[in-house]
Amino acid sequence: MTKYQLRALRFIVIFLSSVCGLNAQEHAHSMASPNMIDGSTNPAGISDKAAHRLFYLAVGILADATADEKGRQDAHLKKIGLSSDDRKAVASALADFKNKYESFMSRWNEAAEAALAKNQRFDPTPFLKQRDVLVLSTRNALSSTLTPEGLTLLLQHISAEKSKMRVDAQEAQ
Repeated sequence: MTKYQLRALRFIVIFLSSVCGLNAQEHAHSMASPNMIDGSTNPAGISDKAAHRLFYLAVGILADATADEKGRQDAHLKKIGLSSDDRKAVASALADFKNKYESFMSRWNEAAEAALAKNQRFDPTPFLKQRDVLVLSTRNALSSTLTPEGLTLLLQHISAEKSKMRVDAQEAQ
């Protein structure tokens, strides 16, 4: 190869490397929403309210859950280190939460569909306030039924779980 061919080849390799690298970066940025808070990098950016809601939804099961679902929930609660009585209290509170949350979501969907049918904009604000009240009332119920040790373990666990959560920035408040 001549000196000029080597320069041309080097230029092509450098050019293609930079183009491929740029495209990979653009693709990575397009995959991550700018409105998301990633708990693995910013756990403090996720509010306790959002963390509790996500935990309740992830671990809570309905009263008519299958034996497998109940087993998974109990294994998760055992992992926290809760006593048997505290696990039962958490399971009961989360079943109540899950039932009320499903009812809440049905009302949300009905209101959104009704607004859409009337060509109106759906305002989620009152529903978000109701959802926050539901989360707070569940947290208060747990505070009044768990042993002090059980409550401490549960709160520490939910706080630690923030590092595994990703939430919309508006939801993180």
